[in-house]
Order: sequence, then structure tokens, then C-alpha cells
Amino acid sequence: MRVYCASGNLLWIHPIRYARVGTIGDAYIVASGVPVRNEERHAVEIAQIALEALKVVKSFSVPHAPNETIRARIGIHTGPVLAGVLGFKVPYYCLFGPTVSIAAKAESTGVPDQIQVTQSTAVILLKTGEFELKMRDTVFVKEGSYSFPSYFLLGYKGAESDL
Repeated sequence: MRVYCASGNLLWIHPIRYARVGTIGDAYIVASGVPVRNEERHAVEIAQIALEALKVVKSFSVPHAPNETIRARIGIHTGPVLAGVLGFKVPYYCLFGPTVSIAAKAESTGVPDQIQVTQSTAVILLKTGEFELKMRDTVFVKEGSYSFPSYFLLGYKGAESDL
């Protein structure tokens, strides 16, 4: 519970326009540039919050196993989405489309304590010159039989990485 509260707090204190879409199981879903487009700034905003979130999660210890830490995988993808409000009794905002699915695959095929980004996101982040990325092998996804080139987001360029 403390991890979800800390992650939620990041969204309130981090100065970005975002849409906290919600959780699916133990996964947190966050989007930027929705519903108001923000050009290519969305990739930068999500990268910033992902780096901060990974740092926060890694700072937690497991109460019954103090020498263990919580490990997280983060996946980021850039692309168009469909958005809508679902439900009658308890309406909620939801995002749909291949972009959401690919971001989920980037997370599920990721490595613990790493932020995996797809090529569409990496291109934008590299263009800014603000971030350090490392090319990863092509990721193959069994369901749907497709693959995508990916990168690890290591941190800010010139900053000492603690990831």
C-alpha cells in the first residue's frame, strides 16, 4: 500500500500534465499528452516520472525481510491512443489501442529495476539530449508474434546514475 501511495504522490508533486489511467493488477498506468496533446513533451515527462518512480520504489524495504528491496519493471511506448469513459455506475477514464498494448509488453518483457523504452520513445528522448539510453536487443513477443527494438533508459545525461 505504501508503494501505491508513494507512486500516486509522484503524480501530484511532479510538474507534468498527465492522466493517471489507473492500475491493472500490480501495474500502474500513466499517460502524458492525454487528453491535451503536448507535442513531443509527453515522452520527456513520462521518462522523468519513470526515473523518479524507480528511485522511490527502490528505496522501500520489505517489512518482513529488511534486506530485500522491492523491484519494479517500467515500460514506455509513444504513440496514438483512443480514450473514453467507461461504465455507468462507476465511470472511469480508459485508454485503448496498440500503444497501450505495446507499453504493457515493454513492461512485461523488461528487466527488474530497469526502464525499457521502445524505439519511438527513444528517438524523442535522444533528440532532446537530456537522457542516457542504452540499446537493448530486439524484444520478441510470443502473443501476436511481433518484435520491437528497445532501449534501457539509464538516467539523465551527465548525471551519476543510481539505477
